[in-house]
Amino acid sequence: GTTIHTTLDRSLQRRLDGLLETALEPYPPSVTAAGIVVEHASGAVRAYVGNARWGSGLPGSWVDCGVAPRSPGSALKPFAYGLAYQRGLLTPSSLVADTPLGFPGAPPENFDRAFRGPMSAGEALATSRNMPAIRVLRMAGYGPFLGFLRRAGFRHIGEDPGHYGDGLVLGGVEVTLLEMARAYASIARRGGLSSLRWTGGEAAPEIPLWNPGAAYLLLRSLAGTEHLPPGVRQSAANAGAPALKTGTSSGFRDAWAAACSKRYTVVLWFGDPEGDTVARLVGSRTAVPAAFRLLQALEARSPCGDPPPCVVRREVCALSGAPPGRACPVTREGLSIRGISPVEHCGLHVVRDGRVVVDVPADLEGYLAGGDRGGRPARRLRILSPVAGETLILPEGRDALSVPLRAQGAGKRYWFVDGRLAAVQQAGDGAVFVTLGPGRHRIGVGTEAGAADGLSVEVATEQGSPPEVIE
Repeated sequence: GTTIHTTLDRSLQRRLDGLLETALEPYPPSVTAAGIVVEHASGAVRAYVGNARWGSGLPGSWVDCGVAPRSPGSALKPFAYGLAYQRGLLTPSSLVADTPLGFPGAPPENFDRAFRGPMSAGEALATSRNMPAIRVLRMAGYGPFLGFLRRAGFRHIGEDPGHYGDGLVLGGVEVTLLEMARAYASIARRGGLSSLRWTGGEAAPEIPLWNPGAAYLLLRSLAGTEHLPPGVRQSAANAGAPALKTGTSSGFRDAWAAACSKRYTVVLWFGDPEGDTVARLVGSRTAVPAAFRLLQALEARSPCGDPPPCVVRREVCALSGAPPGRACPVTREGLSIRGISPVEHCGLHVVRDGRVVVDVPADLEGYLAGGDRGGRPARRLRILSPVAGETLILPEGRDALSVPLRAQGAGKRYWFVDGRLAAVQQAGDGAVFVTLGPGRHRIGVGTEAGAADGLSVEVATEQGSPPEVIE
């Protein structure tokens, strides 16, 4: 005999239902989806679908997947980086190594089974590289990170740190969609953790969790467009990119996307309620397009905005990301948290016999010398973008695609497309762009010193095969 006024928005609820239904069309009926939209300032839930197959009578359609514990894949990596940022262990500019680590048994690999060598922490997070994430976890400490995850509301991570090990950032734990939504909303809020609100009333009090500067640096790292799927990248560049992180669990059992705009946090999950493997179930291919379309329908504002007063710009060494020493030859601008971020000067550049030389960190020695510590070959010049074998999707109505070319390695670079010189890139430049039409293309890069690398990609129309992606 009473009326309950919920926080749900009827039109947004219908939109979420429709987007999930559309996203499930390529998959068998055993695969379902769950999703939530949270207004992060108040914690109010504006839309929620616990099971997109609800009412179908299919097996598993009765499961509320929003509260079912599942593997997050890489979706917890931002919390490891955020903890390191706010403990003053590194900044987004800091140098990290994407090189093999020693492990008993079969070592973990990156999603693309390749290593990229030296890179910044912000880029490593944005591209979801596994080896840097493990190094950041070890830097922050297993126990402190586990405690931080529990403070962030992940209640199903109940074992001791030794039980999980590096799996804490690689998907070796269990979380729920509702837990993920609360935690990501706290990043967007740049402060505390708040309970989700389903009915009217005031917002619940916040539990302190984030330094505002650390949360801002995370949002900046996750709000780039370069690493989005091709079909989403151009739209994001035109309309404003959300801060977005994907996750794909081992065996392709779970696909996640967590995205934040200025006002809303969206978390989507796709998978089989029984936990079976689903072919081609990848977060960036399955969940990201739906999350992006939903946020763009709500608002196109980036969550970053103006930095908090504690975030300052400073000059850093272009290689180490640390404040430059007297021997650093090139500098750039970086972001740091006043009074927290490390202030030690760069120790990589030193003067010996009147010349500036680089003291290469131990975890990069093997890679830069032409081989890595796992005993596998590594080249001094390596194409980072595009990815070998990648299928780039050509939007409808366009006859060509602008593709960024990036490589890791020193010196002036000469880029070739299908055997013809396409661009000359000076040392230190981030990327050059070439225009590719439909079909398969051979891309090569070389230096005057003789280093070279090459790969093939394919440009297909939207009706073609889905792109292969890096998770």
